[in-house]
Amino acid sequence: MSAPLGNQGVSAKQYATSTTPVRGTADGDVATLAGGEILVIQNLSATPLCVRLGTGATTDIFHYIVPACNVQDDGTSPPFYIDNWIGIVSVIKQSGTTRYMQNKLSN
Repeated sequence: MSAPLGNQGVSAKQYATSTTPVRGTADGDVATLAGGEILVIQNLSATPLCVRLGTGATTDIFHYIVPACNVQDDGTSPPFYIDNWIGIVSVIKQSGTTRYMQNKLSN
């Protein structure tokens, strides 16, 4: 059983492969997921991060918001998991500077 889309917890499924984590500093497409892959995003900014399933996230067109950190880079924003989407995932900051870590998990 896998975690629900956008789960703030931990998926019950175990994965064998992780890509090298990437620090993102720009709005736009962040990953393309294939079947069986999970994307993990952690917001590092002190402002919320909007996430869209598909290309072209805007502050008006998005599916989810990843909470802000208390202070930039303090790690207080929880990891955000997407595990039942196939296709592009895009992000945009609500304001300020875009900063996040992302990596894909797969078997």
